[in-house]
Amino acid sequence: MVVQGRVENGVVVFAEGVRFPEGQLVTVESLAVQVERTGVISPERQAALRHLIGLWKTDRPPPTDEEVEQIREQSLMEKYGQ
Repeated sequence: MVVQGRVENGVVVFAEGVRFPEGQLVTVESLAVQVERTGVISPERQAALRHLIGLWKTDRPPPTDEEVEQIREQSLMEKYGQ
């Protein structure tokens, strides 16, 4: 079984709903390491990557440099205030 997850604060958090029995032995391999080692991506991982790309895809054109700068400034203001 191939399960997708993400590292958060140094801990692998699997996709929602994925649970393993306590004490279950698992192998966690970075996608980058797998591709480097084998030179290929498994069909399951290819499908998962296509799904992720689909989540990010929009019908809108990419933002202009000015819009990116505006988004960046807005994010900094939200994070650090005035």
